[in-house]
Amino acid sequence: AGHHEPNSMRGSWAGASGHMQFMPSTFLDYSVDANEDGRNDIWDNLPDAMASAANYLSTIGWKQQEPVALEVKLPQNFEYYQAQLGLRQQSKNWAMLGVTQVDGIALPTLENTAIILPQGYQGPAFLVGNNFDVVMKWNRSVNYALSVSHLADQLVESKPIVNGWNLDNVAITFSQAWAMQEKLNKLGYDSGAPDGYPGTKTKAAIRSYQLKNDLPADGYPSYDLFNRLMKE
Repeated sequence: AGHHEPNSMRGSWAGASGHMQFMPSTFLDYSVDANEDGRNDIWDNLPDAMASAANYLSTIGWKQQEPVALEVKLPQNFEYYQAQLGLRQQSKNWAMLGVTQVDGIALPTLENTAIILPQGYQGPAFLVGNNFDVVMKWNRSVNYALSVSHLADQLVESKPIVNGWNLDNVAITFSQAWAMQEKLNKLGYDSGAPDGYPGTKTKAAIRSYQLKNDLPADGYPSYDLFNRLMKE
């Protein structure tokens, strides 16, 4: 179509290409010619790349003036099993439970929000909603969406993440995650076919195990939990 020279359309192993790492179908559906030179060039033309990204996000549901993720402070009696991406409610309902922004300011009024704990109950907690889901449509990774959100916040103002800096952050390995899934299945907690990647089903199994054993039910596949399971 004449948008760019084929031999310099460099991309990743999975096919994503250009400044915004668009897949080919995304380029065809959402790229735009911002500087009106007759080409949609997301490789060498920053106006085209940025406008294409904005067009993509706005088309798939981005809501202006809404945050992607807000770090929040949870009350001492918070039931950690409620912190999962699929459990949604209005932010006012979280506020009624005692949830505030991390600095104590009241939560903004938002629809369809969830609380997530990317490092377990001892780490930072985030309130996420519609725009977080939009970023997840770009890349199906919670860590990716949180990282993009945090970077964007830093571009606007210095607003560091407050909680979680004292954690050792020892992550389980691929083989340990596989062994954890096998152990959970053996104990009667359905984590699905072991694959070494603790996804939604594995986290649900972990949460069930934690609830039965009076542990904080955050669903997080921590190194401590791995050691505990291996001793059973």
